Amino acid sequence: MKKRTPIVFIMIVREGHDGILTWLGRHVATRGPGLVFLYPFFDRVEKIDIRIRTFEIDQECITRDDVPVTMKAVVHTHIYSATRILKRFKIKKVI
Repeated sequence: MKKRTPIVFIMIVREGHDGILTWLGRHVATRGPGLVFLYPFFDRVEKIDIRIRTFEIDQECITRDDVPVTMKAVVHTHIYSATRILKRFKIKKVI
């Protein structure tokens, strides 16, 4: 009798990302940076960028007394938990 070895794919999750591991569409685990072993056609990994993002907002508006005002802002965003983000996206898809 031959020994059967399971076929496994290897995926690399880079630093600054988290991998959401799903088995047939259902959330199983969250993987950090490193190697992730997957069974083909059953497992899927979505990579989520958890680094700090910075972007600027420029807004121009007119006040009641017809004076133009320009506002500038800098926004810093950071994802702390990839599983919470996944749950929020699932809720938004249902609505």
